[in-house]
Parts: sequence; C-alpha cells; structure tokens
Amino acid sequence: MSRTDAVTRILFEAFGAAEVRLFYWLGYGAIAIFCYGVYVQIRKYRRGAALKLEEVFGPGLAPCSPRCSVTAP
Repeated sequence: MSRTDAVTRILFEAFGAAEVRLFYWLGYGAIAIFCYGVYVQIRKYRRGAALKLEEVFGPGLAPCSPRCSVTAP
C-alpha cells in the first residue's frame, strides 16, 4: 500500500530532495541559534552579577533595598 513517490507533506510537493534537505538544514540551524541564545542568557544569569538599579532608574528613583534606611519626614 505504501508508494515511494507519494507526497507525505503538501509543503514539499514541488520540492526536490536537495531542496527538502536545505529546508531541514535551515530549520535545524535556526533551532541551534535559538538554543545558543538560551544558553548565553542562562550563562549570564548564573554568573550572578548584581543589577545596579541606580544606573537603570537614576540615583533618586531606584527602589530601596533591605539595607536602605528610609526615614519619614
């Protein structure tokens, strides 16, 4: 019942074997680049560099840390 010339995916109906291989190589390449990006973000997170909120919000707008002593006027 199985035919070797049967089209299994309509997407590849007019593609030759080389074009299908190129399609999959591009897909695997995109997935590899994505995984590398996730790895880089996890590596940066695991290094544990503290975020300096003063640089982000400015000197007076940074939220207080637990060590911050704020007195009410």
